[in-house]
Formats: sequence, structure tokens, C-alpha cells
Amino acid sequence: MTLTRSDDDKWIAGVCGGLAQGFGVEAQWIRLGFAIFAIFGGASIAIYVLLWIILPRPTGGTIAEEAIKKGKDWYADNKKPKDEF
Repeated sequence: MTLTRSDDDKWIAGVCGGLAQGFGVEAQWIRLGFAIFAIFGGASIAIYVLLWIILPRPTGGTIAEEAIKKGKDWYADNKKPKDEF
């Protein structure tokens, strides 16, 4: 079983749809579970954001990988010496 975010069944980022596809349940039950836990503690919001960052898209790649690549590119561009006045 490979967990990915869903491109077809999503409201925000496809996390619940992807979890539902991976576990073979309806996405509405996953969404309901996240909503209930958000109301009674709020930890599900942090878990949702974490899963959004680390779960890959069906086409591949995660937000974390993209952020690291952009950070490295930015650092390489800004590491070059600037012209001094």
C-alpha cells in the first residue's frame, strides 16, 4: 500500500482523499474524523498539514522536496559575491 495525496478526490490538498484510497474507505469518513478531532483538540489540523507536506502527489514529488530544492537554488544564487561600492 502506497499512500499519496489525491488529485481527483480533494477539497483542500487531497490528503483525506489519498488516505481514503490507500485504506479503502470513503473519503467522507476520513474528513469527518479530522473534523471531529479538530473540534475536540486541534491536533488533527497539525497532522493534516504534516501529511500535506510529506505525502507525495500521485505524479510524484512532495512539497518538502520542492521547498528544499528552492532553498538550495536560492542559496546558490545568493552565495555569489555582490559588487561592492
